Amino acid sequence: CTSGNPQLWREGTDSDLNYPYEVGDLLTVTNSTAGPSLLYYYFFYKWVAESLPVECVSDRTPVTVTIDPSLGVNGANGSAWSVMPNPVKVGGELRMAGLERGTPFRIVDVQGRTVHSNTWTGTLAVNWPAGWYAVVVEDKSEVRHQMLMVH
Repeated sequence: CTSGNPQLWREGTDSDLNYPYEVGDLLTVTNSTAGPSLLYYYFFYKWVAESLPVECVSDRTPVTVTIDPSLGVNGANGSAWSVMPNPVKVGGELRMAGLERGTPFRIVDVQGRTVHSNTWTGTLAVNWPAGWYAVVVEDKSEVRHQMLMVH
């Protein structure tokens, strides 16, 4: 859904709900935020569901990845920077240790929309909704980011 009006259909208040609703082995609807206690539910009127083909063009090879959190992420000035606290509460204050003041950055939501854009001043009040975000710092031709959870 990309708007505040997703055009959902509401089944009548005297509906006979019978969860779960299954669509083959693709998905199962087990509950609704409006029911079953309210005896109605909202739904997209015309769903089309199909499985995606799984294609692997080469043999799978197991690998081991080791992540060292003490290394940080290189910031705009070439030094490590980190976002903290992470997660942060709505209304809380965000800090980015190691990021130089005056460095341009933006906060992007999971749909790629910029929710905040500015230059770093040392702190930032978190005033956007709970969810997952990326803190994006662009320096010349290099883009660096860190994930941020707001709750």
